[in-house]
Amino acid sequence: MNIRLVLMVGGLMLLSGCSLVTPTPEAPSATPFQPSPTPTALPRPTPLPASDLTTLTLWVPDVLSGEAPGEVHATLLSQINAFSRSHSNIQVQVLMKKAEGSGGLYDLLSTTYSAAPAVLPDLVILNHTDLRAAAENGFIVALPSEEATMTVYPFASEAVVIGGRAYGLPFLSQMAHTVYTPLPEVGAPLSWTTVLTGGYSLLFPLAPASGLADDFLMGAYLGSGGQVLDAEGRPLLDRPHLEELYRFVGVMAEAGLLDRERLVTLADAQTCWELFQQEGATVTRPLLSTVPAGLYWSATERVGLAAWTPTHEGRPFALAKVWSLAIVGNEPAHELAALELARWLNARGQVADFSKAIGMLPLSQEALALWTLSAEDSAFLERLLNSTVLPPPKSVDQTVRRALQAGLDFMLNTDAATPEQAATYALTVLRK
Repeated sequence: MNIRLVLMVGGLMLLSGCSLVTPTPEAPSATPFQPSPTPTALPRPTPLPASDLTTLTLWVPDVLSGEAPGEVHATLLSQINAFSRSHSNIQVQVLMKKAEGSGGLYDLLSTTYSAAPAVLPDLVILNHTDLRAAAENGFIVALPSEEATMTVYPFASEAVVIGGRAYGLPFLSQMAHTVYTPLPEVGAPLSWTTVLTGGYSLLFPLAPASGLADDFLMGAYLGSGGQVLDAEGRPLLDRPHLEELYRFVGVMAEAGLLDRERLVTLADAQTCWELFQQEGATVTRPLLSTVPAGLYWSATERVGLAAWTPTHEGRPFALAKVWSLAIVGNEPAHELAALELARWLNARGQVADFSKAIGMLPLSQEALALWTLSAEDSAFLERLLNSTVLPPPKSVDQTVRRALQAGLDFMLNTDAATPEQAATYALTVLRK
């Protein structure tokens, strides 16, 4: 059964008699989740007088930029302009900020919250890690639980529900899977066995500049049953699964299916996808490459067929980053107007258009259905998205990825290295 959590998000009464564009989802397939109302949740709104003018500030991460650096994507700006035309008493100022890290959205939010509250945004688009931190520190407000429902995939609900309350509207996701060259009598490379028996040559970032394992390697480990947290929540790598992973990589290298000189030049999944599009339809040996899911599915003409990152037993699995719309605590009129804008941008038609334009995936089946994919493609994405999880907490995630990558480097760059030795080296790096 296709199971989907249902995220209850607040409805909003009409502001100054203007119509509100809202999604019209199908009946949910699971029992709706209803956060209990709390003092921090937005109150039930009351209409604003027509003479009142509210100016909202929206902070947008630079991952949603247009073709020119620092330029908000034209589709998003068009949707915001349409909102302003439909809500004559609400103006929107859009500011682009660095997405993450020092000087990024959360960093700016945390430093200005107390020091300069006048320059805080009313609405901000945060990744799931920063959204959790913002909620725990009181920088954003919980959403109301009345009036409307929105269905999202389980990992998207997990990204915004904290302590039983929803703190954001899941908006877009970034994730990767694989794409492969279809050849007669060669099965889809879903498991390590089918990759080897099919003779698939791999394309994935072998040596990321960050020194942290790419989602391809991390997904192969986690999707094959590997663990990254111990009972106390500390970073963990379990030896049996490490050895299995490094043995698979070692066999691939011995079979000539890993071109190390080429793979070390591939910076990320997008670079791999670009190379696959050049070679995937012409090579005699089948290729298997990691690919950003949004870029692959939004392409006008897609090269190759989709698969998930191969795992030991062929289990579907993916890691995703979730971007959500969150409301910063300000005066009530601004909070209510911000929720109006958030719901406008998160309507299924708006999300379908913008996600396709920006090359990310929407987080509900209703929005994804508007991409007009084939039944087979929709079934693949549905299965994959219902098997997708969020990465571990940031501190654990980075520690584990660094150790996982160190073991891979040892396995491929040390003469006569064994999977057992590579696992030992990874565990040593993990404990440093």
